[in-house]
Amino acid sequence: IISYGKTGERKFSLSLEDLILESGKIHCIYGTNGCGKTSLLKIIAGAMIPTNGDIKWSFADPPKPGLGHVFVTQALPFPHWTVERNISEPLILQGRNEEDVALKTANIIKMLGLAGMEKRFSHQLSAGQQQRTVLARALVLAPKVLLLDEIMSGQSEYWGKKIGAFLKLYIAKGGL
Repeated sequence: IISYGKTGERKFSLSLEDLILESGKIHCIYGTNGCGKTSLLKIIAGAMIPTNGDIKWSFADPPKPGLGHVFVTQALPFPHWTVERNISEPLILQGRNEEDVALKTANIIKMLGLAGMEKRFSHQLSAGQQQRTVLARALVLAPKVLLLDEIMSGQSEYWGKKIGAFLKLYIAKGGL
């Protein structure tokens, strides 16, 4: 049982005996609204600390940025930055050279249908375009583990299928 909640507030619990996720596969967590799916992902990502219970990895704790996550929000983390900067900044912060940053950023922009939107800001994008930008920002770092929370919620059927195919290819190739 994993418990979570702020001190003095009502505590919530998730009851899981084991959650085993295999490398190289896409796993889905299903459940009704409010059952704790997002909370579980946040706990796994380290964005929420359980007050009881723990998460154990069968390999060494994933190094940052070895764990990527995209939560249900569609908003860009930095709305005052362009699409291109939102995606490239994590690579720049890692100290990657300009050529590598430009190439990786351009490739993921093309793959996720954001070409021509590189200089746009958050308010100039649809919800689906913002969501794909957030996904691109997470994927550009080639994380070992990627947690996605309702990533298809703002996507059209066309982009939902394209993203699904892209993620399968991404996993098969072991990254970008």
